[in-house]
Amino acid sequence: AAAAAAPAAAAADLVGDAGAAASADVVLVGFATGSMELVAHYLRLQAALDVGSLLDYDVMPSDLVDETRTGLQNLGNTCYANAVLFAISKICSCRYWFANHQAHGASCGIECILCALAGDIAALATLPNNEPFQPASVLRRRHWDEAGRFDNFVQHDANEGLTALLTACNAVDWRAFKSLEVARGFSPDSAVAHTTPYWKIFGALTRQISRCANCPKVVDKCEMRTSFSVAVPLAGPVAIEQLLCDALGKEALSDVCQGCGARDSRTMETVMERPPQVLVLHLKRWDFDVVRQ
Repeated sequence: AAAAAAPAAAAADLVGDAGAAASADVVLVGFATGSMELVAHYLRLQAALDVGSLLDYDVMPSDLVDETRTGLQNLGNTCYANAVLFAISKICSCRYWFANHQAHGASCGIECILCALAGDIAALATLPNNEPFQPASVLRRRHWDEAGRFDNFVQHDANEGLTALLTACNAVDWRAFKSLEVARGFSPDSAVAHTTPYWKIFGALTRQISRCANCPKVVDKCEMRTSFSVAVPLAGPVAIEQLLCDALGKEALSDVCQGCGARDSRTMETVMERPPQVLVLHLKRWDFDVVRQ
């Protein structure tokens, strides 16, 4: 515990008093002292502002209905997107996020992807019949990312679709926050930026600590993540918990140490310092049979 607290204390000393520490996420990226390099440790400090609260997302709707009786039409290889919508519709915190946006997002434009997704999720949970409908958020999938990777009729990875869709929705909230007077000076990488509903629900704080076997160089990097990829073995019984632990453990790095120049001498240990409300796991299977496809 003492070892874990030391970098945080060093970061707090660097930025000074509590008031300075609260706003340090605006400018502080990392610093090095001796053989220790700290990167993005401002993410461990309390954010100066809470985006969710400022956008009135703290209200917990009491009248949410969950009587899913309908399906979604496949628009042409969009089964990955439909699966994502069904999964999201069963996450209560997402339902609160979307319901609040519907209540306060009257000024959004007609192409608002968050409004479209909120309407789809509400329809999935409340339509009294089982007639499948075309999900508006999937019809507007060209807005899922700037590159338009999903604006086609080819198959896509469901985890990539989930991340792209929710990241686009998060961008709607971030733009709404940046329109406020108090939002000046805060960047998309700041601690404040990670207080939106999206980051509160899915965000996990991880630390990647790398060490060199030939010199005392240590790099301690903090990072916010919304999903974790785990490798599924080709055979044998599998425990999800063990797969996640394996993904977060220690691994050898194939690179050059910036401290001494040694090659392939570093190891990195990844730990989850602050878990998310909802843990997203991307299961990767590496086996492919040409005959079985």
